[in-house]
Amino acid sequence: MPTGRAWVVAVARDAYSALACDALCARQPRWTLPRDAATTDGFLRFADYHGIDLCVLAALDDTPAWPSWPRQVRAALRQRLHGQVAVELARGSELVRVADAFAADAVDALLLKGAALARTVYTHPAHRTRSDTDVLVAAADRARAFAALTRLGYRRPPVVHGRYVSSQATFVLPGAPAVHAIDLHWQISNAQVFARQFRFAELWADARPIAGLPAGIRVLSPEHAALHACLHRAAHVKYDEQDRLQWLLDLHLLGQSMDAAAWSRFAALAERKGMARVCLSAVAATAERLATRVPAVALQALSRAAGRAELSADLLRGGRLAALMSDYRALPDWRARATLLREHLLPPADYMRERFAASGALPLGLAYLRRLWRAPGRLVTRPGRPR
Repeated sequence: MPTGRAWVVAVARDAYSALACDALCARQPRWTLPRDAATTDGFLRFADYHGIDLCVLAALDDTPAWPSWPRQVRAALRQRLHGQVAVELARGSELVRVADAFAADAVDALLLKGAALARTVYTHPAHRTRSDTDVLVAAADRARAFAALTRLGYRRPPVVHGRYVSSQATFVLPGAPAVHAIDLHWQISNAQVFARQFRFAELWADARPIAGLPAGIRVLSPEHAALHACLHRAAHVKYDEQDRLQWLLDLHLLGQSMDAAAWSRFAALAERKGMARVCLSAVAATAERLATRVPAVALQALSRAAGRAELSADLLRGGRLAALMSDYRALPDWRARATLLREHLLPPADYMRERFAASGALPLGLAYLRRLWRAPGRLVTRPGRPR
């Protein structure tokens, strides 16, 4: 049990969470917390971290409860909304440019996560804040997608990459705002237990078009999007981020868009893909925090399937070591497993030079030694919960 300042912080965090969840559930809560600067600033930081600040504004604006909220909170949220609307307009124009470039090279693409959900289940795209645009392409189209983005002026900053350690590449526009970053994926997840569970062709067959964009760029079906929301949450348990309200709200809104038949298809997919416990955990957390209504038939199917052994359930244990062991066990042979470990321990030199400001052979070697020395501690140390 936390004591001292940690206890005070935990109590405040719980109070912020209860207030935010009541707003997101359309309960129109009145502000019942102290009105001092520390409390209001703390709530704004909490809402910003959880990515639900503008959703709280959308839920409460023009309701009888809204005037009871501190003026500084209302003003700050409105200011953030104005800025985010401008960001979303710029992102939309840039996404059209990227989609046209992909179409010219016959590259089909799927928008993932916030970029897709902002356009499908949120009241306004600006309400679903995010730091980049996630795009999935078929592995066979990766080189053409890279070339298309490069022609548009995008560049790849040094990051950890390899065959198994990562199946995505970040592209940024030099001199442009960071909001134009593109995370290009060629597998559905970096977690190996999920990476090969979904073929691009399978996802594309059920995908939906997006108004205003070429036919070659689509979004996942609601069932696949819900599965992706669940696996994304599970992959972030190692960072202790599984209760981030934005990710629970994504699943809640997707659930609201699904009828009983879609929920049953979701449960059947989760069982077939070995993700039942991961999905049940996410659905239960969403229902607890946001009162998500789940058809009894789908919930019972998930509960039955979750009783079976599933490799993906290891991710719910939390910690980097559990995630690494899950990846290790999911790979098909010893050669692949050895490659995974090498990629984690010895990332590319360009990344190491950038990460540790190392130049020359000796400093680069020292940077690798430092990484190897710190690796055991990083694996067994859980990250601190954000405040």
